[in-house]
Amino acid sequence: MTETLNGFKTGLMALLDTQGQAQWSRDVTSITLENPSQFIRTFALASRRYPKSHLTSTDANRFTIPDHWRILDLVRVVFLLYAEQVLDKEFISLPQKLLITTDAEERWAVNYSLPYLKGSDALHDIATESLRTNIKSVFESLAHFNPYT
Repeated sequence: MTETLNGFKTGLMALLDTQGQAQWSRDVTSITLENPSQFIRTFALASRRYPKSHLTSTDANRFTIPDHWRILDLVRVVFLLYAEQVLDKEFISLPQKLLITTDAEERWAVNYSLPYLKGSDALHDIATESLRTNIKSVFESLAHFNPYT
């Protein structure tokens, strides 16, 4: 695991209760090279499975997580980082496929993950579209407090 993924995962496990940790473990093990489309379902269902509460500044500082993220955002960013490792070359087309069906909050997580994912033209296209959108919260998730821009 990368250092970033390790750090985010450690923070996430500390923030989730036992039930949330068990759910996360089931969700992560469902992301496989044999079934990459399962990632999209897992990513979409996260809003029903994990808390939407904001991180406290203490928790954010303790785990080096941006303090404007919610726990749900952290879950989704960790899913993206994990999928990038597991799916390897299959991953690069996944964010574009994901964005076809995402809502604004899911798009925030994709934008939050951009600085931590390996660079490619596909990811630049995602950033460009987020900066061009008329959805204020999507624009802000990339333009404000995001080291990608």
